[in-house]
Amino acid sequence: MEVEPFEFNQARLSAFRRCHRRFFLKYRSDRQLLERAFTLADRDWDAARLGQRFHLCMERLARGLPMQSVANGLPPEQAASLTKAWDYRCSLRADQFLTEYELTIPFDHWRLTARADLLARCGDGTVTIVDWKTGANTNTDRLRRSDQARILPYVVLEAARHLGWNTVTASGITLVFWFAQDPDNPLKLPYSQRQHEQSRSNLASIMGMIDGLEGEEAFARVPDDPATVDAVCRPCEYIHYCERNPTSAGPVQPIDYEEEDLESLWETFDFSLD
Repeated sequence: MEVEPFEFNQARLSAFRRCHRRFFLKYRSDRQLLERAFTLADRDWDAARLGQRFHLCMERLARGLPMQSVANGLPPEQAASLTKAWDYRCSLRADQFLTEYELTIPFDHWRLTARADLLARCGDGTVTIVDWKTGANTNTDRLRRSDQARILPYVVLEAARHLGWNTVTASGITLVFWFAQDPDNPLKLPYSQRQHEQSRSNLASIMGMIDGLEGEEAFARVPDDPATVDAVCRPCEYIHYCERNPTSAGPVQPIDYEEEDLESLWETFDFSLD
């Protein structure tokens, strides 16, 4: 029986970079999550719910529902952020908008998937990729180096011809991180052919590394020092399988959801606008 090629995406690659063993347990094994897995801090749930609510509202606006209807019932600050996000979308003056659009491309013998909050293609062949952030821009350098900044433009360029975007070039792509708490200062990252080639090399390297690992023991745990265990292992839903004992008695620090996509949390739990 033919085996389906493994599908990589931002969340999976970020999980591997964070902890090789967690990647194995989450994506390569059939280990069951234990009850402790979902004792996330209230602020983690708040962040997840806020992000999901914001994206659902933007989808509804894209389908033509009026702002007054979509924003009805939202707290004033969230309604204001939604209005500003929609205003930014309209300012792009694109000929084609694709909202919450998922693209999957072949990558050697694997598949690589990226999901764009918004793709805006203009008549001159330029494409703007917008990622809505419901927080503030607290670390520009981290966003520039993130898997998201590498994968999104790479996949969009590779998939462009399948979308009928035959005139799109690397230099015509811009990735924009738009921040609800700082709407007037989006982070704009222009793309280039050189970056595209570097991204392919980097992605091939890490995917090949993962593909070459066989068995649980090949996927190493993070170092067993108190600081790393508290920061990485303590909030991990698979901590019981690694026999790690965090020393801190304080609140659990949340996983860095900017790096490990919130979509992985949304896929696990069903959030609604209620």
